[in-house]
Amino acid sequence: MSEGSESDDRSSGRRWITLIATLVLITLGVGYATFAALYIANRTLTSPDAVLNAGRAPGTVTVTFIPQAIDPERENIRGVLKVTVDPPSTPQGVTVRLYPFLDVSEVVVPADTATVELDATLATEGEVRSYPFDDYTALVSISAFAGTDATTPVPVQGGVLPIDGLTGWNINASADLDPAPDVIKESVDVRRSLTTSVTTMILAGLVAALGLLALFLAWSVTVGRKRILFSEATWLAATIFSVISVRNFMPGAPPIGAYIDTLIVIPVILALFFSMAVLVVMWLARRDADTDDAETGTEVEDNDDDAERDDT
Repeated sequence: MSEGSESDDRSSGRRWITLIATLVLITLGVGYATFAALYIANRTLTSPDAVLNAGRAPGTVTVTFIPQAIDPERENIRGVLKVTVDPPSTPQGVTVRLYPFLDVSEVVVPADTATVELDATLATEGEVRSYPFDDYTALVSISAFAGTDATTPVPVQGGVLPIDGLTGWNINASADLDPAPDVIKESVDVRRSLTTSVTTMILAGLVAALGLLALFLAWSVTVGRKRILFSEATWLAATIFSVISVRNFMPGAPPIGAYIDTLIVIPVILALFFSMAVLVVMWLARRDADTDDAETGTEVEDNDDDAERDDT
């Protein structure tokens, strides 16, 4: 093959590399812009006070639960429960019964009292192991009664406030299709936001790619396609701790034991350990002369290439 043909092949190869690198950069830029748009779209649009003060009917008891924090490990939602009587309650007071709240099942509003606020925890059902696609549901029931024996139903309105702005979560509350004036029945659904799920899957994909690269590196060394360098084993050792850090950095990462740990994180860590062990064993099995040649092989090849270009 002539020198001109070799030069043309090298130029063509460089053009393809430039094109691929450019496409990768464009893809990364578009991906970042899409992610930023999704993140901004989940920002808080309405303040809770504006929602609470809107649509309040006179002569009713308004009971609103405002979520403030979600605990997926314990499967509950912590927040503030606000009970408002308009006009102030009867001389006997008003009793509000709630379900399924863990720390409060009944709230008594004394006579001539307009508002009562207290902390409350709403119990939900879900599975944190399915992170980042875990969701939690609850069937909420709220009713109000007047009288000394708390048996006279009172019209009630309100429910769980589907507030925006809780980091990493979306809350939806759907009322009963056939509501009664003296009881509130709502189905509450809480799930991870789209940005959280996308971010987690991107990080998990990168972690999985590291595991595959480590196995391919060990295979290349074993079959003799690549020289053995002890620095590569050092890189694998450092990567193990990087994987653990990335796992803990995932937004809202649950305790160890989620499906993402069983299917991705732990297998990748095992692959890194295995690959590092293979490289160390292969390095130790080589003679010192072979190891020295491997360490200096790259430098010798570089010098040969320089000499060839000078001759040309």
